[in-house]
Amino acid sequence: DRHIETHPLHWRHHFGSCVDAFDRQYDVVYLDPMFEVSRSAKAKKNMQIIQALVTSTQFDAYDQAYSSAKNRLIIKTHQSSKPITHLPKPSLQIKGQKNFRFDIYLKA
Repeated sequence: DRHIETHPLHWRHHFGSCVDAFDRQYDVVYLDPMFEVSRSAKAKKNMQIIQALVTSTQFDAYDQAYSSAKNRLIIKTHQSSKPITHLPKPSLQIKGQKNFRFDIYLKA
């Protein structure tokens, strides 16, 4: 559409431990921690192998992420998960089509 103004994005992504990146301020912080959900059915064989190789650590740097976000923090989580208790109540929740949702914390 010709009426939409385009601005270059100053996009920065970080692979690995995000805690190292939280010493700076960002307009938006988006977290997609690999949430675990208990299920009665087993995963497919190839996924079972990957799950056995990967060590599972609980993500616990939500406070640091919230402090690092200037305008908003977005956390992708499972639909049945409760919001993070030590953060303010999410300003907005967007439910995905399957089993996830986005908790959005507005700060501005």
